[in-house]
Amino acid sequence: MFSFSAKEVMHQLSDRNGVLKKVTEEERKKLQDVQVRMLKDIQSACKEIEVEFALCGGSCLGAIRHQGFIPWDDDIDICFLRKDWDVFKQHFEAVLGGNYELESPHYGNKDSKYPWSTIYLKGTEMQNLLDVNLPFCKGIYIDVFILENVPESRFVQYVDAVVTGGMKYIANSMLFYKYPSAELKSYFSVTIKSLLYMRFRQFLGFMFSFVSHKRLLEIFDRYASRHVGETKMVTIPTGTHLYMGEMLPRKMWIPFSKAMFCGLEVNVPATPSEYLAMMYGQNFMKIPPEKDRISHFIYSLKFPKEQ
Repeated sequence: MFSFSAKEVMHQLSDRNGVLKKVTEEERKKLQDVQVRMLKDIQSACKEIEVEFALCGGSCLGAIRHQGFIPWDDDIDICFLRKDWDVFKQHFEAVLGGNYELESPHYGNKDSKYPWSTIYLKGTEMQNLLDVNLPFCKGIYIDVFILENVPESRFVQYVDAVVTGGMKYIANSMLFYKYPSAELKSYFSVTIKSLLYMRFRQFLGFMFSFVSHKRLLEIFDRYASRHVGETKMVTIPTGTHLYMGEMLPRKMWIPFSKAMFCGLEVNVPATPSEYLAMMYGQNFMKIPPEKDRISHFIYSLKFPKEQ
């Protein structure tokens, strides 16, 4: 089945195109080492300003199943409660600005690549094909997601799911339209279906180009965060499983519990086993066969000078 996700489409084409390269075992180990140092720096900064974050998604799975990275993985995902994220953004430049850059909606009066947030290590580079012409940071990164409140009304939940999912898809399509590249065209031209997919994303981006990408992400951020108080359910609207797939009881997340990740004590959801079962199924502790493991492909990669 052909996917509507750019990431999945590019992965489907990866073995039919020489534009991207697979991350080697040596590169993956270096990436993991760099990202653990980044995680430690973020932990120290959060301790200084008295806010908390937790590992989420595959990083949480890695902490519980492997006490570190999933062996074939090479990224870290973290999440903040909205109130803590607002404090973190306010103090970011003071506590981390020397070595890091932050891209986030409503931060620094500048555009952000995605509706979620990303912390980049200065002096490094890690690009996928979609990054080639983009005017955004391109360093080694840690993705940041926000736990948002969910309304009680089931109808409003569905509306929020449709609106946030639609805005996210449109915002990413605007990047296809606004920043095309010869490399991207070459990659998606391997099959008729993939070329039509790229044209569809560009057309969708064109149709909404009357609003700026920055403005659309700000609208998304404001819309997703508009529910106040401590609701019974929370979600990560920008997560892999989207609004409804990430929607879980607050008590499954809060208060955070502890786990080990590459020698660091880290926060994870309050009931990590229940969280992971909801995200990945009851057999989440079972290591999948090699054929089902997702390989990562990149366009370019440069490590810090000491690496």
